[in-house]
Amino acid sequence: MKKNLLIIGAGEHAKVVIENVLEQNKYKIVGMINFNHSEKKNQYFGVKVVCNIKQLDQFINKFNQTSKINFILGVGTVRGNMSIREKIYKQIEKKLFPVNVINPKAHISQFAKIGKGNLIEAFAKVSAGAKLGNNCVIESFSGIHHDQKIGNNVFIATNVAFAGSSIGDNCLICDGVSIGFKKNIGKNSIILDGTRINKNVPADSVCYEQKNTLKKISLKNYKKISQK
Repeated sequence: MKKNLLIIGAGEHAKVVIENVLEQNKYKIVGMINFNHSEKKNQYFGVKVVCNIKQLDQFINKFNQTSKINFILGVGTVRGNMSIREKIYKQIEKKLFPVNVINPKAHISQFAKIGKGNLIEAFAKVSAGAKLGNNCVIESFSGIHHDQKIGNNVFIATNVAFAGSSIGDNCLICDGVSIGFKKNIGKNSIILDGTRINKNVPADSVCYEQKNTLKKISLKNYKKISQK
């Protein structure tokens, strides 16, 4: 019998999560929880919104009379603000049990250590000795190799080449990034699309490449720019 699963979120990332849940074929999706009114009528592959976030406790109490519910986060990077994902996950974790959604086409070593609430898409790889925290996303054609360490709430987008040692908590690694041998990415950092990292990145940094030169700004300044 399949275990019940609730998707927390109802936007575009929730669609990706649902696709992987269906391919994993391990859980019965109860529905989605929406945050914005614009998501209220969203429906993906037959999965509908069952309530909004303010009604979640009421929904859980009614549902738990018959069976328990697991959850996976269906909220994306929210314009690079990883703290929103972290906050939502920690709130929901107090009420429901987080589970891993791992596409059957992903390669996961039996000798890897994987936390809870992670989404690992098709053709992603987690090798022997690798450590993955909680509430992470590894998109297709990206991977964690032997003895590499990924913190909590890390989003690794598509086609990331990671030869480094570690990525700290709450980091966003965008499409096509290349992280050099034994390099470390500090917590709360964002590495923008296509950037090549050849030195350690301190915490709270935003890195990008301009005319083949690595540029860095503070996370605080990046948030000011992105909000304009």
